Amino acid sequence: MELKYIIEICVAIDIAILGIAYPIIVDKISNIGHKFSSNYLANAFENEFPQTKLFGVFPGRSRRITVFEWVLFFTIGSFIFLILDREPLFWKDNWIMQNSAKLLTLFLTLSLVVIFIIWLDKVSLYNGKSTRLLTYIISEYRKLKKGQDDKYHFKIINELAIFAIRTQDKGLEETLVDFYTEEFNNYRSNFIRPREAEKPDGFENFKVEFNHEFHYGIREIIREVAKGRNEDLQSLEYFVVSGVWLMGQGIFETPISNDTYKELWRNVVLISNNPKFVGNYWSTAHQYFSFGLQQVYGTDYNFETKKYDNQSLIDKRDSERKRFFEFHLALGGLLIYQKNYEALKKLFTYTQNQPPKYVLLPNNMTEIFTWFSSFKDEFGRGYYPIDLSYPFPGLDNLGNRRRVTFYICQYLTLLFLRQFKLPEHNTYDNFTGQPTLPQAEVLELLRWQESINYFRFCLKKVLKDKNLLNTI
Repeated sequence: MELKYIIEICVAIDIAILGIAYPIIVDKISNIGHKFSSNYLANAFENEFPQTKLFGVFPGRSRRITVFEWVLFFTIGSFIFLILDREPLFWKDNWIMQNSAKLLTLFLTLSLVVIFIIWLDKVSLYNGKSTRLLTYIISEYRKLKKGQDDKYHFKIINELAIFAIRTQDKGLEETLVDFYTEEFNNYRSNFIRPREAEKPDGFENFKVEFNHEFHYGIREIIREVAKGRNEDLQSLEYFVVSGVWLMGQGIFETPISNDTYKELWRNVVLISNNPKFVGNYWSTAHQYFSFGLQQVYGTDYNFETKKYDNQSLIDKRDSERKRFFEFHLALGGLLIYQKNYEALKKLFTYTQNQPPKYVLLPNNMTEIFTWFSSFKDEFGRGYYPIDLSYPFPGLDNLGNRRRVTFYICQYLTLLFLRQFKLPEHNTYDNFTGQPTLPQAEVLELLRWQESINYFRFCLKKVLKDKNLLNTI
């Protein structure tokens, strides 16, 4: 059997790939990521077959040779055997050996064509439709084994989310919402509160932890939607500004770690100028406090220890609720600092109960003065100073620490005034009753006494702000 026109066909194909298609595709590769303003898309492409690298950097080259380039070089190199036209060294009467040079060129050319088609598809994928690319990147991310380091995929997904907001790419919205929701649920699934008898050692300190890229992606999406150019991606906007992907929707318990509190604060700072966004966030926080952090009640009281059998869970939950409540008092101070009085009005009127119940606002004068004393004596709180826990934009140095305290205390005095406007729906409601003074510790009583003058000072500031009072 004679192999006709093998050389002519193979050479024509190889030269076409080398001389025409290869330069064009290389130019496309150099622009990967430019369309989506991505810094990591090109890195992900470098790990795709046949763009993966083999061996080290050869002299005269700035990068390693890819699999595709190796096949191309071997294919062109096979022409040497055709040019030399030498007799085989052994099995000279064998047909395969007699045509070994042609068969080698044919095999390498076919391999080159197949790999070129695969390569072309990958180039088309990375430069093509955003929806197809996002679906592919997510699928590759899902294939990673648990504990395996993800260098690029999550970063690319975050970049595509930013791209979607900037270009109002509606086609990406559903996929992005599903991805971040699934990620949140995966992180939360690692936390399942067992029954008391099944608690592992150290469980009391367990919190839900999110990785850096998850936090970063949410924050950057918020930064984009806060610019006010988002009209088509309302679902994605709601999920990021409402805090659902950090707190959940209140049905399931999602303990918040210190790192998550820091990220949550950065996020509320970004939305603090927008009443609509603050309202979306407040509704999620309200529901989370009511259901995700609902109070734990005692069971089986022990008269010897004067504690409940589940006292550790009670104390833990009380601590979580206190931290969460404090966070949102600081948010009120931030809104006063930003002069976002319309958002404050939303906070004061939002409720999910009838008659109204405002779970994230103090219910009586005792709570107001207790919190006022706590914020006034910032070092008595037992953890980070106020300005480090709740930094205000523009007040980022130690010399402004007292100003952060000042705005939060103003908010508490505003809540004090609000008590006089609350309608009493039940016979036991007494919103303006005298606060109950602390009886257990003399130091706490002294702190209350020392804070009275500062309370008067803050109250006068609030009463002079007619714009604030008229809006509220």
